[in-house]
Amino acid sequence: MKSVSLTTPVRIAGQPVRVLFIANPDGRPRWVWPADARRPTFLSFYPAVTLRQRAFRLAVRLIFMLGLQRLVFSSVVIDRPEMAGESDWALFTGTTGPNRKEVLIRDRQTVVKIAVGPDSQDNLANEARTLKKLEGAKTPLPFVYPNLVHYADHRLSITRLADYGTWDTITPDHIEALRSLRAGFSEQGGLHTWPEWIATNERLTALEAGSDTRIPGRLLTDLLVLAAAFDPVRPVRYGLSHGDFTPWNTLRTDGRQLGIIDWELAREQTPVGYDYFHFHLQQGIMVERKSWSRIYADIHAGLTPLVKLAVFGSIRVNVDRYLRLYLLHHLTYYLSVYTRQEVWHPQIHWQLEVWRDALGDLTPSGHGRPQLIASLFAALAGVDYAVLKLGDGDPADLPPDSDLDILLSRTAAETLIARIQSFRGVDRVRIVRKSFMASLAIVLSNGQLLHLDLIWKLKRKATVFLEAATLIEGARVNAHGIRVVNERDTADYLRLFYGLNGQPIPEKYAVPGGELPVLPIQSNRGWQKWRNRFDYVQDTLLTAWRDRGFVVTFSGVDGAGKSTVIGEVTQLIDKRIRRPVKVLRHRPSVLPILSAYVHGKEGAEQRSVERLPRTGNNRNLLSSLLRFGYYFTDYLFGQAYVYVRYVLRGYAVVYDRYYYDFVLDARRSNIELPAIVPRLGLPLLMKPRYNFFLYADPDTILARKQELDRATIVDLTNRYRALFRDCQDRYPRHVFASVENVELAETLATVRETLQTSIK
Repeated sequence: MKSVSLTTPVRIAGQPVRVLFIANPDGRPRWVWPADARRPTFLSFYPAVTLRQRAFRLAVRLIFMLGLQRLVFSSVVIDRPEMAGESDWALFTGTTGPNRKEVLIRDRQTVVKIAVGPDSQDNLANEARTLKKLEGAKTPLPFVYPNLVHYADHRLSITRLADYGTWDTITPDHIEALRSLRAGFSEQGGLHTWPEWIATNERLTALEAGSDTRIPGRLLTDLLVLAAAFDPVRPVRYGLSHGDFTPWNTLRTDGRQLGIIDWELAREQTPVGYDYFHFHLQQGIMVERKSWSRIYADIHAGLTPLVKLAVFGSIRVNVDRYLRLYLLHHLTYYLSVYTRQEVWHPQIHWQLEVWRDALGDLTPSGHGRPQLIASLFAALAGVDYAVLKLGDGDPADLPPDSDLDILLSRTAAETLIARIQSFRGVDRVRIVRKSFMASLAIVLSNGQLLHLDLIWKLKRKATVFLEAATLIEGARVNAHGIRVVNERDTADYLRLFYGLNGQPIPEKYAVPGGELPVLPIQSNRGWQKWRNRFDYVQDTLLTAWRDRGFVVTFSGVDGAGKSTVIGEVTQLIDKRIRRPVKVLRHRPSVLPILSAYVHGKEGAEQRSVERLPRTGNNRNLLSSLLRFGYYFTDYLFGQAYVYVRYVLRGYAVVYDRYYYDFVLDARRSNIELPAIVPRLGLPLLMKPRYNFFLYADPDTILARKQELDRATIVDLTNRYRALFRDCQDRYPRHVFASVENVELAETLATVRETLQTSIK
């Protein structure tokens, strides 16, 4: 009888059976199944990611539906594999290389993996250990995985997961899975404590000493330079990684739940982000045939602040550092595998091409705010300009919340804007153009921010109060080579700017008192006067349309730390994002609190502050409906009022609690209603752009406030998180983020980077 195996690891039962097969390019069978099979079980070996792959699966299913498989596929008689079922089995003979294994789908419930060589034996033993570790996880995992049935004699039997296809992109379910693997198996330590760091350097030494000319010499040189650049003592965050986290190893299972298979390359104590990087790299190379620059862009495009927090455990992480660690480990591992492989398939050469570009691109370099400012003034060489309020200071030393005001001509401003957008390290630029200036908010790839005002007319509403050209002409060069407005003109500017706005001049400018300078007459009379008024109206209308503000909500159980976070965030929005802020408590408050009709507005507010939450004694259904209807009316009409009065004027509106409290914790407002009643009202309301639910473990909350019992804290937290997950699915253009608020700095960093996405 004829064996279809590339070697002969599959035990045979001595029972001849006719099979069909699909061959490899070299003619050897790849997928084998019984000729009398009624369903294409072997398609489980071929997850469809691309349109071409989906078309192939559809064609195969059609062939089976029409009963044409014996006419289409090659046939041979073999001895039945020992562990195979009667007809519903399929065999994958494995991919060429040291890691090769054979996989037998024994029946609809069981998969058996059979090791072919020493490497695959180690891999299967590792998968068995990993599956046991997952079964012993302290908290339930948000994905399904095969159950270990039996492992012995280098044969691994596991349960078969339902397969309803896969995804070609990372979804929120993937991210939640990566978060659980990181958080459930988290460690921290220097690189020298990482076992794989030693193995990586050993592989690199062996590759350097080897004589495989198929590996480009430049690739090895770059790997050596990359390895030498790491500080082995500097702390690194570790977690459990799958090791081959790809679309073909992540499946849609029953109920469309994420299922993860093939844990052979799983590793404990792996630098965080490993699986996230691997998904993008393998998908980009093997499926989409992308260049490194496009893969790198995809990696960073997907790293929203919340994704970064889930994958890395911190918002303040140097992503490229972990990307370099991943590449160093990944490349040395697979290069050591490929050197032991006689024939290289085309996919290896695809990888070499992308790896080369990746290593060339990821040499450490600085592209922060100081470098941006240096590039900015280099671009101004030969341009007539003057910086306001800088004096003898160095612009590179300005605090993070300081901006730059530069006087120059309108033509020069537009040229500079085009240059800035092409600067290296610039992620995105929000530009708000007005008749007299352009305001730029420049966000760098590392999350740093620079606000820049390019001004060609000095105006307050419809009045020109100084001639910009005169200030540019009288500028001087300071000690750092920067052209700045001279002291006399700066004093005139400050007196006029703050005087016309009815504000005192800040003490930091140390401007002596004096009369306001005379306004330029020529620029504020005749047709120019009417032109200024027209421009002012136009600027106001266009700003309301193009530079609208946004609404932010903070929810959480009492003791979650909302008040502290809101206080910091309002300062952050004002100083860093440069928007005026309006804070509202719980609702728009177009209608007064109900008790105001009895105790007056101030008395009602005082009673509300003094009263503990959830202590009202209302249990009447009719009273609750009336109370809820009153507050819902406030939301329904008040949100339009808030939008027109604040959002259209560029404000950031911050809610301390929002309508979600009525959905999940109506008792807090002395309302006793089924949750479905306020939930039905949610689709009728405008959805705030950013919504944060702050939570912490019960012990942390009880240490801050003892207003709720442990069970209530756990229940409310679980229900809030479930509501926010549901809202994120229903309203994907908005942010519904659950943020663990234990370390204030980490929470604020998450909120800051999320809010900076408003800069577009």
